[in-house]
Amino acid sequence: MIDALLDKTRSSPDFKSLDRVLQIIKQVFKSSANAEDAENKEYDEEAKPKSHGKKKNPNIKKEKKHVFAKALSTSEEYVKLLKFFGSEMPVLILKLVDTSLIDPKQPVKKDSIPMNKVSKKMKNLLKAFSSLYTSLLAQALDEDKSSGAFLALFFGDGAAVARCILTHHVYHKKLALSLAGLVMDYSNSLDKPSMVLAFITLKNLFPRKRNQNEDSAAVQTLFEATVKRMYNEFARVSKFGGGAYNI
Repeated sequence: MIDALLDKTRSSPDFKSLDRVLQIIKQVFKSSANAEDAENKEYDEEAKPKSHGKKKNPNIKKEKKHVFAKALSTSEEYVKLLKFFGSEMPVLILKLVDTSLIDPKQPVKKDSIPMNKVSKKMKNLLKAFSSLYTSLLAQALDEDKSSGAFLALFFGDGAAVARCILTHHVYHKKLALSLAGLVMDYSNSLDKPSMVLAFITLKNLFPRKRNQNEDSAAVQTLFEATVKRMYNEFARVSKFGGGAYNI
């Protein structure tokens, strides 16, 4: 069923088929409890507000559900589904967006998308993909960051993923800070190719060729926070040894 749906989406991509794939991916991999815990983590180095409510018992730990590990070990189709999500889907979405925006005779801009010219349908598709991508990646890192077995599937086409994410600053921020911590954590067992792919995705979140109008204060602030996050994570790993000494 999934193979047939993916083949159909590849051959004739449209809003309906891509949205259907997104819904299936959400049903298969999304864990509401794990995703909520992951998304509540702050990566901006700000101090946590004081809690005036009832103190939580530190001895009580929530048991994490390893949704990704179980799903991917259960069915080869689920592996193909996640691989499609991180590589082919953003490319197909951008193809639809670019086709609706630009005349075939004119060159396609690869740096940004003028959202004021994008149709409501395409806006919804970009937002749905960006939201699910950042949420699932945060959940995957929270579930089992040490294994890294399936994380490479998220970074099949970092440039396309980044271009989709750049359309919404809230997801841009989440992904940039999340990846900044991941790529500098050399103590985990994430394989080197996956680390490189993650770094390429992070690099594409801050394209060098941008119009001055797009280079807003918010983007500059995010860039500085991302570099700070990378520095702090590297310093933390180096302090405890880890794999940082092998660079």
